[in-house]
Amino acid sequence: MLAVSLVQMISRCDGGWFPPAHPHVIAHLAETARQLLGSELPEDYLALLAVSDGAMADGLLIYPSSRHHTASGEVPGLVEINLSRRAYRSGLDDFVMLGEYDDDFVVYRSDHSRFAHVDRLSLTCYTWEPCLLDLVCKLLRCTA
Repeated sequence: MLAVSLVQMISRCDGGWFPPAHPHVIAHLAETARQLLGSELPEDYLALLAVSDGAMADGLLIYPSSRHHTASGEVPGLVEINLSRRAYRSGLDDFVMLGEYDDDFVVYRSDHSRFAHVDRLSLTCYTWEPCLLDLVCKLLRCTA
């Protein structure tokens, strides 16, 4: 299972994860994203939420379904952070931001069915991958 492989990889990188999101929470998030962000959420991301509601490792943050409180601070929820960033920054409507990597974004483009690592300022794409696991492997420089 892709999501389990992703959590295992993050664990090998001394990463952290959260308890799984309830199926009702995931369904509600998908519907909310469709309505407020105008995009379908990728199956890879939704599957990850069923195993770990967000994740962190070596500069990588995958947003959870809703705001989480951690020992190091608050982690914003996916819809919340997307709406917040779109309110003050143009050019983000083409993406669903799934997370962050160092100072950049981890995004999904439904029109391309691809995951990407993009520059936070210029929105230049550094790399495109067909699945979230492949992108995270590349960012964390490890194998699945």
